[in-house]
Amino acid sequence: MKFNLKRFIFFITGLLFLSCNNDDDIDPLKTSDLSISIEAGSAAPAIGTRLVFTLTATNNGPLDATEVVVKNKIPSGYAFDSFDASSGDYDSTTGIWTIGELKNQETVTINIVVIVNQAGDYKNSASISGGQADLTETNSKASITFTPITLTDDMLFTYTISEDVNKFVTITGLTQLWQDLNAADKLKIVVPNKIQGHSVTQIGDKAFENQDETISITLPNSITKLGYRSFGGCSGLKNITIPEQITTIDSYAFSNCTSLTNVNIPNNVVFIGEGAFEYCSGLTDIIIPERVTSIEDYLFAYCTGIKSVQLPSNAESVGYRAFYGCSDLTNVNLPNTLKIIESSVFYGCSSLAEIIIPDSVEEIRDFAFIGCDKVTNIKIPNNVKKIGIEVFNGCSGLTSFSIDTNPYFSVIDGVLYDKEAKILRSCPMTKTGSFVIPNSVTEIGHAAFVYCKKLTSITIPNSVAVIKPNAFRFCSGLTSITIPKSVTSIGFYAFSDNLNLKTVTLNPIVPPSINTNLLPFANCENLTGQGVIKVPAENVGAYKSALGWLTYKDLIAAQ
Repeated sequence: MKFNLKRFIFFITGLLFLSCNNDDDIDPLKTSDLSISIEAGSAAPAIGTRLVFTLTATNNGPLDATEVVVKNKIPSGYAFDSFDASSGDYDSTTGIWTIGELKNQETVTINIVVIVNQAGDYKNSASISGGQADLTETNSKASITFTPITLTDDMLFTYTISEDVNKFVTITGLTQLWQDLNAADKLKIVVPNKIQGHSVTQIGDKAFENQDETISITLPNSITKLGYRSFGGCSGLKNITIPEQITTIDSYAFSNCTSLTNVNIPNNVVFIGEGAFEYCSGLTDIIIPERVTSIEDYLFAYCTGIKSVQLPSNAESVGYRAFYGCSDLTNVNLPNTLKIIESSVFYGCSSLAEIIIPDSVEEIRDFAFIGCDKVTNIKIPNNVKKIGIEVFNGCSGLTSFSIDTNPYFSVIDGVLYDKEAKILRSCPMTKTGSFVIPNSVTEIGHAAFVYCKKLTSITIPNSVAVIKPNAFRFCSGLTSITIPKSVTSIGFYAFSDNLNLKTVTLNPIVPPSINTNLLPFANCENLTGQGVIKVPAENVGAYKSALGWLTYKDLIAAQ
């Protein structure tokens, strides 16, 4: 017979136990040592907050235990909320945690979440038992007791107190006690007027960032500043009242507050930082106070629900992409003090039906009105000196430009040129049929005819020397184009994405310079086959070997 040392040790242990206790009813081979412990997630729980009790059940052996249950009836000082067990199930009514089998040296846990009541019994007790006799009963019971503290508003916040003579408080965040609040109370944040006797005047940088459960925030009248990203990413925030005393709303303060449907900006505000309301897609109407003189970059970018914005009458600047992607914006007043319309400021404002550029404006920068589909006419004021590239791209409803006596620009038949009509700046997208470029033009500007899909033919005069990038891109109505002898340079993608273009006639003796990577006829799918690009007979070889043009060598043939 094989000697079993482990079984022998268990047997001897059982005999020693029996000899000490003189209990003839316990079989030493049918015993296990079950233990239970209980811990709490806070050493000082507050009334009205959530508290997590963690119960740990362990079988110390020597045998596997069966029919294991833990009794933990939640006392009256707490209200049951939820549980999460690594094994078994918990019945909050009976307080029974049914584990079942618990192997030798195995440990299982359960987290029981409760809400601390205002009054009641705060002693939480637990006991464990199984189908086997327990050798050591002293570890089969456990309890924990608290005297809950009363929750006050200032206990929910972290903060700093200034070193100034007139000390003030800056709220810097939320404490663990706020995290422990029950679900309903966590939906609102009420900032106190004073902490330790000092006025709360500032919400610090990132103080409530990404608290996406929050629905409403109440600020005291003493607040004068909201810090950088102070409420950024609070996607659940629906209501906030900004106090009248506030003067500064810092950058990205409400960025990505996608549920925010209304915000009042008090008259005392003098500065609203970059991107303060970007991605606030629930906002519909905004009035910016008169004391704000600068509309910063990205201020309302991607606010897709905004329909109306009232800007201060004395604003001196409207920043880069300030209203970028505001697809529902139908009305905005540009103040008469404005000198620069910044790049991409109304990019993608597809519902904006009217743009009145004030007489004070001196410069309109790149991409300013791209995608303003509903605009039909744009009047260039007399003081405008500079207009950037692709300013009016994608304005599919634009029928004409108009102008009075501007010394830098002119309009002929609704098309925008420089004053002497040497540079063709922009042709409205609604132009149809055939278009003849005036003989005075020497340069066709950047994206001058882009998206002019209704033009079926364009005549380029012998005066033109330069065709700028994207000049005729997406002109899908063109089937052929003739480039005059005078052209020396063709910019990148100048004729690209013209899917119906089938023939190109090039008259320059010397191949015009082109971008060797961003080719002028990229994505012209029907421009295929020998001879679709016709060049002077004596220069076929020069074209086929020239930088960039050699890409088209199989398409090039003599006229």
